[in-house]
Amino acid sequence: MTSPRILIYGTCCLSDATLRELIKLWERCIDSQNPDCDVVMIDAPGPYGVEKVLRPPKWSWETESGHIYRADPIDYGLMHRWVYSFTENAGHLNRGGKDGAGRAFMQGMMIAMQRGYDYCVHVEGDLIMTRPIRPWVERMHKHGIKCAAPFDSYYQFGEWGLSFFNVDWLRETNFMERYDWPRQTGLPIPEIKIEQLCGDEFFTLPIRGLRNDFHQVTRAHMTSAFPYGIDYITHCYKDFGIYTELMKRNGVPLT
Repeated sequence: MTSPRILIYGTCCLSDATLRELIKLWERCIDSQNPDCDVVMIDAPGPYGVEKVLRPPKWSWETESGHIYRADPIDYGLMHRWVYSFTENAGHLNRGGKDGAGRAFMQGMMIAMQRGYDYCVHVEGDLIMTRPIRPWVERMHKHGIKCAAPFDSYYQFGEWGLSFFNVDWLRETNFMERYDWPRQTGLPIPEIKIEQLCGDEFFTLPIRGLRNDFHQVTRAHMTSAFPYGIDYITHCYKDFGIYTELMKRNGVPLT
């Protein structure tokens, strides 16, 4: 069986200094665990520019209007890494704007279709995933699974910040057109909308983690909260150190 070609895509809007530092950890995890995958970061312009973190020559740069800079990632022993930057920030549904998160989510899928990838995997810019992506994709490929994600036990929906898609299936089902981000109003919320679009093809993956919106997990009780190990975490607004603790526990270098 031919090994599938994978695009990992992140999404970010660096609205504060903490998120800028988090992107540095995100990059270290991606590089450490996925040197055999291409990576694109979908950037919505924010006060703390991603170009100050993901720098050339390691990262290429592209905008809506065309390519600006291309690097040779072979020097880093990595596949291609580049940033796709929107011209304007669409905002956020919860803050009175448009569905900017949905726009970025769909753009990663569009790039995967245009450039001939077999699978695309969304790893949101504020989500730290400390395990390799390829073994999960290989499992999907073997069993013909079209879309998959972990299941968030608190919110009771798929964690689309870490989600896996077969690109041919996205194309065949007109997934992006059906999502139709410009028309999203927040009802149903994007997470439920995506779940509805996936339908019977959505499978959950045994990847352990959660959205830490309410500080459910702290560094002190990470082991008791996840006795069988924790693979990812996101939304650690109160304690940035939870991200670095997770990386240490799972052997991902911090520098």
